[in-house]
Amino acid sequence: MGVISINAAPPNASILLNPNQSTASMGSSPLFLGQDPGTHSFVVSLYGYTDYTGQYQICSKKMTYVTVQLTKTSPVLIGKVRTMNTIALQQFTFLPTTTITAGSGITTLATEQVTVPVTVSSTNPPAPSQPDALGALSVTTTPAGAFIFIDGVQRGVSPASIPGLSSGTHTVLLKLDGYLDISTPVIIAAGKTQDYATSMVKNAAARETPTAMENTTAGPKKGTAPGFAFTLALAAVGAILVLRKRS
Repeated sequence: MGVISINAAPPNASILLNPNQSTASMGSSPLFLGQDPGTHSFVVSLYGYTDYTGQYQICSKKMTYVTVQLTKTSPVLIGKVRTMNTIALQQFTFLPTTTITAGSGITTLATEQVTVPVTVSSTNPPAPSQPDALGALSVTTTPAGAFIFIDGVQRGVSPASIPGLSSGTHTVLLKLDGYLDISTPVIIAAGKTQDYATSMVKNAAARETPTAMENTTAGPKKGTAPGFAFTLALAAVGAILVLRKRS
């Protein structure tokens, strides 16, 4: 018998001797094993590296040395990969090249190309989120000076332009002393200024106040007139009595 010595770099690679044969055996690098003379095949494999398949000769009462340098798997993309929001099945080509330095009279150079389908997940990066575009509201009242409330928050005194409003429907409330409050919905469009103009309506209680004051002022004048006439009448009666007494 002869002896086979197989060293692989990196070490600790798995070595399968005579695969697919009844005399198949397995070990790890570095491997020393006695074998019958003849031609033998072997496979060297290691995770992250390309498998190598080769042959060697065993001579009677001699040792055959085989050194294998494994190559890291370096996928080379064939064709173009189109970026999409789905999982695409692409073809990748691995180009392993392994050189074996063997004993005297034994030199093996192996180069092979293997194309295998590999599942690649390609996803477009999400677009950066954009903040909602804002709009503005211009408020004019007749008369001016009304307090402006938007969604319950005071935002100014009319006439005024209120910026920084989100698009959508907002509730506008106008308040002015002596006038009725006005509450109305206003739709704000993104990137635009919405104009709102209105006339304030006087409060009914405010309109009645002057009349009530006039009635209060006129009361005493009407009450004074009868007293003055009564005094004149008494004076006249007194004068008549005096004249009669003299007569």
